[in-house]
Amino acid sequence: MGKDRIIILLCLTLMAGLLSGAGMLMPRINHMRADLKLTAHDEVMQNLPPEIALTQAALGSFRGLAVDILWGRVQKMQADGNLYEAMQLADWITKLQPRFTQVWVFHAWNMSYNISVTTATPQERWMWVQAGMKLLRDEAIPLNPQNVQLHRELGWIYLNKIGMYSDDMHWHYKAELASEWHLLLGEPPVDAETDEVVAWFKPVADMYEAYVNERELGYAVREELERIHDLAIVEDHIDEFHAMTIQQLNTRLRTLMNSGDSTLAEALEPLQALTRAQIAAAQADPVERVRAGDAEVAEQLDRLRERGFRPDRSFLRRIAQIQVRDTSVDLELMNVDLGDLSEVDQWLRDWLNDEELEEVRNRLFGFVRARVIYEEARMDPIWMFDLMRGGWFATPDGEPVPIPIDWRHPAAHGMYWSSLGVRRSSGLLRPEDFMVLNTDRQVTQSLQALTRTGDLIFDPATRYYRVLPDPRYIDAYHANVLTAAGRLSGDYLDQTTAPDSFKSGHENFLSFAVQQSYFYGDMDQSRRYYRMLRELYSDFRPDRAQRYQQTLDEFVTNYFMSEEAFSSMDDVVSHVTGYIMQAIDEGLANGRSEISDRYLGLAQRAHRVYNARRAEIGRNQQGQDRLMLPSYEQMLVDTFTRYLVSPPSAATNPLMKARAWRNAPDALKVRVFDRVRDPLYQQAEQSGLSGASMYPPPEGMAAYREQRGQTEEQRNDGLESRPDRK
Repeated sequence: MGKDRIIILLCLTLMAGLLSGAGMLMPRINHMRADLKLTAHDEVMQNLPPEIALTQAALGSFRGLAVDILWGRVQKMQADGNLYEAMQLADWITKLQPRFTQVWVFHAWNMSYNISVTTATPQERWMWVQAGMKLLRDEAIPLNPQNVQLHRELGWIYLNKIGMYSDDMHWHYKAELASEWHLLLGEPPVDAETDEVVAWFKPVADMYEAYVNERELGYAVREELERIHDLAIVEDHIDEFHAMTIQQLNTRLRTLMNSGDSTLAEALEPLQALTRAQIAAAQADPVERVRAGDAEVAEQLDRLRERGFRPDRSFLRRIAQIQVRDTSVDLELMNVDLGDLSEVDQWLRDWLNDEELEEVRNRLFGFVRARVIYEEARMDPIWMFDLMRGGWFATPDGEPVPIPIDWRHPAAHGMYWSSLGVRRSSGLLRPEDFMVLNTDRQVTQSLQALTRTGDLIFDPATRYYRVLPDPRYIDAYHANVLTAAGRLSGDYLDQTTAPDSFKSGHENFLSFAVQQSYFYGDMDQSRRYYRMLRELYSDFRPDRAQRYQQTLDEFVTNYFMSEEAFSSMDDVVSHVTGYIMQAIDEGLANGRSEISDRYLGLAQRAHRVYNARRAEIGRNQQGQDRLMLPSYEQMLVDTFTRYLVSPPSAATNPLMKARAWRNAPDALKVRVFDRVRDPLYQQAEQSGLSGASMYPPPEGMAAYREQRGQTEEQRNDGLESRPDRK
């Protein structure tokens, strides 16, 4: 018995010693956990939703066991197709363990991808797609602000689920997103230079930073970070500072100031003062902050309040409704009578059109938009503006590349959330390297989508939605291509290290850039990329020297008219009519005359080259003239007629046809009007529209009819007097 007691005492003594040793290690372990971002920061823990805080407190250390059991059950339910039940269990897990990334990802994916496609209507599908996005945006990311995977998943839903075409309701999603952001920001400047679009958004970023921002690092703090950036004493901390919110930075600075390093504390003291000042200023309501800081805006807010308007979403909606009445092309085409404005709305329209108020009105709009974007869309206008002015994109020599982001486009949001995730994770000591790399690639994918579809034409009155290539994104896309190539293969210009696969891809991109810039009106950019193509790839393969010695016009047009295009009459007819259709669809239907002119030029050249070849053959071989094409003018008339009278579809609906009709030259319209009037009017009536309003007779119709009648009479007289051929 005595021996047992001795053993027990020894064990208790050993246990006490081990516990004491473990306790001595805890400060070091906690410090390492904080440095490695393995714990939730103070800001997150102080703002947990009540249901999460209560659940965690109730289960205590048994949370891990409960999460393991529930997660296994979720995976079983998903395999069995019990999606709604799996969703409920996933919701419980996120409350038990809000830092369990994979559950948030599953939960959002389940709603946006799995449950959405089981519903019947576009509105129901959009509701579930939104539910998945809002889960990540409003709950998961605020609780895990530096988790790059959550940012990546949210960006992917925008880029893939909404921006791509795999879901048969994708057009509805695109129109819903465009409607939402048209309400928040309005339409960006049309046919504008990139700098003009960036300047258009600047008041939103400026007013956000001055009066709304309560989370992101303000200008004064960022300026101080730049000042101390090269100090050796802070070099181990400066990167993580840039990636933090102002609250995180304040917490981190407090820890460092109390670390006992007086030299470090002295260097960080001005930064801590600025940080505390920004946090103190952000305690006030944004409306009160702007009233105190901008007397002119305060005066206009009072005028609006007297008329019943408040600086919130409802105010933006009222403005959008008035502007749509005045600017909608489709309402004009349909000749819709919306009635007179109310007295209050008429006052608001006059206020909107008062030129003397333009500057203060822009600041007021910037404030209201910044507030709604931050509070409801949970986005940071400072980072939105940084993306637009080229803060994320740079040429190989470090020059920023601005881009004209249209925030109504899904790829814009895919790029925003992906780049924000990479930026926020940059302060981690052990970032998830592969996830960061894949997320960075997603930024490039977003840029690619904007290059090919970034020119958005949207009419909120009818939800008319069309996208065209936008060469203004090409420079930023190219900069990202070079950056990615540098990571993979070193200097992209080094012919000895860059793999041929990259050279081929880069050559193809440059060809694409030349062609898109050419067809969409940026000739300077087209020439610049053609020079680059010549300099880098004239010696790449044996045929390149001859190919790149052509003039720019020859290079672009010959690309579209290869020898294969003239192998048969059917092929060339397909090419000619295809170019004419593109001229109508991409040019006339969207009011882009320069695009239609270029495609029509291609069609006419293809027609001329083919008929010249057939004429040469006909001179040498009798009977070959039967393969000659009809006149180009006749093919143009026939193709335009076929476009107009074709059955309505998503690609050629009555409003698109009406837009094409409106922008077509009268010389073309007079030749087709009598042939298309009846079917067009019938299609319009079946859609509840007025054919006479949408397709009015062109100028000169009476004269054309008279001339055509004379020509036909003369032709008939000639045929009657001509002897029959045997």
